[in-house]
Amino acid sequence: MESRKGIQNHICVNRGRQFIDVYAPPQGYSEAMKRECLKRYLQGTASDSKAGLEKVT
Repeated sequence: MESRKGIQNHICVNRGRQFIDVYAPPQGYSEAMKRECLKRYLQGTASDSKAGLEKVT
């Protein structure tokens, strides 16, 4: 059984292919944002290790 998402499909008359009116934008963060977050994370962990701090869980 096929799951419906509430999106209307259309069929191209010339090619017989299905398509929808509006495609959702890609989800997730951009590559630039991922790089920036990773850079900040690494800078934070580097400064913690220099100060001699330990992570306590």
